Amino acid sequence: MNSSKIDAPEEPLKETSSEHSVRLSTILNKIFDPSRPATTFGELVDELDQHGMAIILILFSLPSALPVPAPGYSTVLSIPLLIIGIRLLLGKDTVWLPKKVRARSFAPADFQKLKSAMLRIVGVLERFSKPRFSFLVMSKGARIFLGLLVC
Repeated sequence: MNSSKIDAPEEPLKETSSEHSVRLSTILNKIFDPSRPATTFGELVDELDQHGMAIILILFSLPSALPVPAPGYSTVLSIPLLIIGIRLLLGKDTVWLPKKVRARSFAPADFQKLKSAMLRIVGVLERFSKPRFSFLVMSKGARIFLGLLVC
């Protein structure tokens, strides 16, 4: 029996570059690293990849789920949801931004308070959520169905 295998500490799971294995908290840490130079919104969207669409869906649908009625906001917030639903119907899995918005830049160091708040929320969500049925959810048919639901 090889004793080096027994004595060696268990190695933590490594995050690969596969699009579904990288945790959102890792991506957010990389994007909002204070030592990182100015970043464009286009780079932000590219790095978030399919996570960006999920984040937008949650951000814009959450206020509608609150029990507090506020007239007018549901219409404004449903426009981005409709755009995402249409993109899902078309088979896209990333957020679309106009060229002008993609070219705008921001300094990641300016968002450290926001980063810590996001990481707290994402950390709680990542602790309780695990990938399930990813083969089914990531299929083209499931995306079209989700697109119809969102629209």
